[in-house]
Amino acid sequence: MAITHVASVGAGGSATTVTTGTVDTSGADCLIAVVSRYEDEVGGTLTDSKSNTWTPVSLLPEFTVRCSIWYSAGSPTVGSGHTFTYAGTDVYASVAVMAFAGVHATPLDQEEAEAVGAVTTIGTGSITPTEDNELVVSGLACIDDGTYAVDESMTIAYQTPYDSGQHFGLAAAYKIQTTAAAIAPDWSWTDTVDAAACVASFKAAAEGGGGGGAGSIFGSGVFGGGVVR
Repeated sequence: MAITHVASVGAGGSATTVTTGTVDTSGADCLIAVVSRYEDEVGGTLTDSKSNTWTPVSLLPEFTVRCSIWYSAGSPTVGSGHTFTYAGTDVYASVAVMAFAGVHATPLDQEEAEAVGAVTTIGTGSITPTEDNELVVSGLACIDDGTYAVDESMTIAYQTPYDSGQHFGLAAAYKIQTTAAAIAPDWSWTDTVDAAACVASFKAAAEGGGGGGAGSIFGSGVFGGGVVR
């Protein structure tokens, strides 16, 4: 079945926590989050107000700023008043969450990530989804206090600029392909700064099929409602 975008929300936080405003995720069967944070190795925990299980897709090697993608699939609990929180010690995090319908219960397909210092553009690296109609999500973590842009005809669902002493800059974008094709998003901004970027693709549910049950998440080896990453 075709994947559709349901809703998006995001926020920039402080040294220890960030919580988004409320959003109505009704009808979604997959939630995908992008997090930007400081380089510390311990990281933080991603949770939401409906106690869903979150699986981290990617985490860059130690660098000034890190960017990671997370997802909750297989019929997560959704609805009105939905908020999302990332918390940790000295994380200076920002978070963006996108809700989609029509995503496979075990959706993750391809992923890639990159980190570069003192630049005005960064590429995520190329991925090629293995199936038609996949969802491609890309994230940027950046130390620029302006506006971010991305190519590959991706739609930016949320962005917030770097705020010194509060949180790192973040942008999250998506594209729903019809025919599987290589994609390598490039992000750009104004100042010469450190940045990290990541990209991942997610499979569509089979025609006539739904998101699936929670057992698919347990099978991935993630059992808790919050994962340290």
